[in-house]
Amino acid sequence: MIYPYIAQFFLAAAAAAGFAVIFNCPRQKVYLGGFCGGVAWVVYSFVYVSTINELLGVFFGAVTAAVLSRFFSYRHMAPSTLFLIPGIVPLVPGSLMYKTMKGVLETNIYDTFIEASRAIKFAGVIAVAIVLVFSLPYSVFEIGKQKKPKA
Repeated sequence: MIYPYIAQFFLAAAAAAGFAVIFNCPRQKVYLGGFCGGVAWVVYSFVYVSTINELLGVFFGAVTAAVLSRFFSYRHMAPSTLFLIPGIVPLVPGSLMYKTMKGVLETNIYDTFIEASRAIKFAGVIAVAIVLVFSLPYSVFEIGKQKKPKA
């Protein structure tokens, strides 16, 4: 039962790490962005399978990515966006936006509206999750010892 989650973790982590490379993340931090993306995807997948509620899965996946990015930001003295953006990439509703644009080009108004509203809901849930986590004081994420920056 856990094997599909392991495979999903590695695939999502590879996709997130690839996006971190495109995003010009420092080499030492690429694996952390990949880790954020992999864990966020596994949390999304687990919650979605457990509750049959895709929006709830996206919310908890985005919260996980935001919490990990804040923690790694404190721990490695780096901006949290280095870890947050690659961590959110697996959750972004890209296929829904593709279907929306396809429906626009095919002038299929009903399907276009359905897909666009789902994509907007998912993007809104991701944004709300990030805002909730980033509104917490920075001292919440001061777990463990802080690494000193290299001179």
